[in-house]
Amino acid sequence: YNACLEKSGSTWVPQFIASVNHYRDACEAQRAAGLIITAKQALMLTGDFDELIAFRSKPLSQSNLTLAEFEKVKGCEIESLKTIVSNENQMKFLEVLSRSKLFIEWLRKETNDVTELHNFVGLSMFEDDVQTMDRIVLLHTVGSAIAPLVYELKKDSGLSELLEACKHVWKAIEIDSKLSDSLDICCKDLNFLKQIKGLHAPIEVSTYDQVKAILQSGEYHIVCKYDHVFHSTEEVVNLRTKGLSKARQLYTLSDLKDLESKVVLIRDHRSSSAQKHNLPVAGDTSLTSEKVSAKEIEDFLNIFHHILHIADTLLNLQKAGHPQYVEWSKSFACKTVTESELQNLNQLMKADLETWLDKVSNLRIKLYALNCFTCLQLLRISCEFYQLINNPDHQVSREILLLLMSLSPDLTTEDIRKVTSSDEAQTVVFQSLLSVSPLDNTIDRVKELEQLSEVENEVYFASVEGYGFDPQLVLAAIHLHGSNESKVLDWCLDPINSQRFETKPVDSEDSVKPAVKPEVDINNATVQELIELDFSEHLSIEAVETCGEDLSKCIEYCTNQTLASSTSFNDNTHTEISDDVLFEVATSYEDVKPKASSLSSSDSFELLEAPAQDADEKPKFISLEGTGMLLDYLNKIVSKVQSSRSFVECLEKGSPNFLTVPSCNVFKIIISLYARGNYKLSPLPSMEEVLICDHKTTVEEISLLWYKAVRDSEHKRIFCLVNAEKLPYQVCVEALEEMDKVLTGATDYWLVIVCSNDHKEERLSFIMEHLQLSHRDSSAVMARDDVICGYLKHHMSQNEAFGKQMFASEVDTEKCTVRVIRSERAGMGKSLYVKAMSTNLKEIMKKQVAHSLCVTIPVHGPDVDFDVVMNCLQKHSNPVNPFPQIFHFDIAPSVLDKVDALLFSLLVLKGLKDSSGNMWRCFPQQLYVIEATYKLSKQDVEADHMENCNTIEFLKFIPTIICCSPKDASL
Repeated sequence: YNACLEKSGSTWVPQFIASVNHYRDACEAQRAAGLIITAKQALMLTGDFDELIAFRSKPLSQSNLTLAEFEKVKGCEIESLKTIVSNENQMKFLEVLSRSKLFIEWLRKETNDVTELHNFVGLSMFEDDVQTMDRIVLLHTVGSAIAPLVYELKKDSGLSELLEACKHVWKAIEIDSKLSDSLDICCKDLNFLKQIKGLHAPIEVSTYDQVKAILQSGEYHIVCKYDHVFHSTEEVVNLRTKGLSKARQLYTLSDLKDLESKVVLIRDHRSSSAQKHNLPVAGDTSLTSEKVSAKEIEDFLNIFHHILHIADTLLNLQKAGHPQYVEWSKSFACKTVTESELQNLNQLMKADLETWLDKVSNLRIKLYALNCFTCLQLLRISCEFYQLINNPDHQVSREILLLLMSLSPDLTTEDIRKVTSSDEAQTVVFQSLLSVSPLDNTIDRVKELEQLSEVENEVYFASVEGYGFDPQLVLAAIHLHGSNESKVLDWCLDPINSQRFETKPVDSEDSVKPAVKPEVDINNATVQELIELDFSEHLSIEAVETCGEDLSKCIEYCTNQTLASSTSFNDNTHTEISDDVLFEVATSYEDVKPKASSLSSSDSFELLEAPAQDADEKPKFISLEGTGMLLDYLNKIVSKVQSSRSFVECLEKGSPNFLTVPSCNVFKIIISLYARGNYKLSPLPSMEEVLICDHKTTVEEISLLWYKAVRDSEHKRIFCLVNAEKLPYQVCVEALEEMDKVLTGATDYWLVIVCSNDHKEERLSFIMEHLQLSHRDSSAVMARDDVICGYLKHHMSQNEAFGKQMFASEVDTEKCTVRVIRSERAGMGKSLYVKAMSTNLKEIMKKQVAHSLCVTIPVHGPDVDFDVVMNCLQKHSNPVNPFPQIFHFDIAPSVLDKVDALLFSLLVLKGLKDSSGNMWRCFPQQLYVIEATYKLSKQDVEADHMENCNTIEFLKFIPTIICCSPKDASL
């Protein structure tokens, strides 16, 4: 061969190599052409493929070694064929597609387009078997990928149309290289898929049977309770039906949404099938046990959607603290309720919400103390004030005391009692009853006569008939003093009270007398009908006595009473109501979940089914304005922490100051804002000054920060919004709208907004884009590390201001109230050190104590829940009378990157807040010990613990003890 090459003019060798290459390409092209032809047969196409077939059958010889013949094939470019030949996945797909004729025939028969395929998959996804679900998902994946070939190609499509449709499939193969294998699996599962299709008819029957039962005997129940914070509609809505066995069935909202999905899928599937075969869309009796018309399906869906809207509005009303909706329940019988009734109710509730929010906004401007609390917190405070005013012996609850410490950390129960026992408090309560506002506890909304208890009824009758007082005046007095007749009469005799009413002797004919309950026995026809509906004899008789012979009203009365007094449901999706009440007691830290933060559907119904309160035990409130007046009065009399903060010169007073720093320096720059001047006159930032944002932060919480900044008396505080980039988009929009409204015209406030700039390459969050014009240089704000360490250590150590009480910090080497105990690896004695501190504290106490001296809170993940941590803290402490105690947080390395906000809030801000608005405050008598394992050197942090950098960077400023091995200690 080499000798031949040396011969002059020898060109046959390169020509021979070129011929071999052409021959190879031609063979591959013929192979691809053969696959396209078999794919055409599998797709049952009848278009023009003649020239491709001729090329495929043309024998390749020495005289025909090029692709010139194929290049002449009509409608096909040689480059398309070369692309297929060069791509192994495309060749494999064509090979599998050529064997998929039966699968494609079945797919076209059962589904007319991608939408019908989606409906088919949706109807099949209700199987419980995991393997079945996986195979259905695979069908959806394959069907969507090959949809251009199956649904879009017409029967007379030719080669060019086929290759054009294949381009979409090639893109799918680039994303999923195993698409050919998935198609092959679907072909092998064809019999299984046919069986699944056969199950659709029973699913339709079952679904429509449930719809018909709901429309005939179903009742929606929406309930909101004062003593619980609901976070989702799943917690406030359920539905019950009565089956053939007369057993009431419970549907959770999740069940109803599943049923809705089935109904929509079946409806759309049947509608498409009817159009495909030119059939009417009405209900098909061959598929349902009883005919369900299209109108009934639409009625079910529309009523369900209206119920969801009402539940959403109710949740918003509860979050807004509307006093008329905190104890609210309503039942809707599907058979009798109309869409217009539901729509009108929802519009009325929305109007109430809008009016209430406007009222709250106006009062926040007038009464500064209202800005320290959310609406739900104000509602609790209002209820507590009412009880304290009317019952001086009432004990101030722990939760309310911790809430009111937002006004001053030194606030005591004596301060609260001083306010509630003042003349101003009595005036506030009276004005609450006589307020003209339709949203407060006005005369129009005080107890109606039929709501009085038997004893209160007697007091009312004696006061109106015996003494001639105005009925409305007596009702107002009973609302204040309950069944205490002497207090009711004294209140009515007070000229200040009576002059507000047109008091006159009440004639027996004109007086409002207590309704006389008719005598009803078990033989009453309406009572018998109620008993047939599974209501108890006693409840049935009571309903007829209250509502008369109107059966619908009696059913609603019984249902409402059952909602308030029946026992809890078990955890089954559809279950008979049991007479047994089950209680679950948490036995470990992992089980300690506050109801507000870990409420399952069944748990929520346990709350809805809590025993009913007596009339005298129902929550009563003073007006929002009255609450604000008392809070302002309390704010004036409590002692305040002496503060003399100074604002950084580079920041602008009377304008939002936007700072961006790396995430590991976010808390460092926050501390730098406050660590200025004299440490004694620059206390640690408080929870009222700093709001740390996450995805759960609400617009209300951010708005309160704006209000406090503008309305801060003497402007002695700096207010900070931290990690604002984590806020959801909608929250950002509404919070910025509130900021523009509140800050407009204000010129004398200190406000800083801090965000992380770690993701510079990504698009800025909405709030960061909006605040770019207010951006300031963060380097001029950042304090030195030694300054921050000195500032924190000063405020985390015992000082003269603490007095001569006993403190847990006595066992610390430097008498610090906060201590980090760390090591670079496990097993270095950190827990033993904490145990020694606990032993020393017990010796210092010298006497037997009834409480735990050391409470260990393991924080092991996988997530860090503030609610769980707070629940553990509250179980082992007494804020009314705090005592020396060690709180030991054992933090696992796996969650070290998630505890930065928790530790900053607890150690620096001295408090926590859970999702229900409850507060936790740290007291100087307590010692907080943080046990963690991590390395502090810069190289180690960058190499191994970059995700933990935020927490590590913060903890390096906290007083720390390092536990090391004996070998390391000797170095």
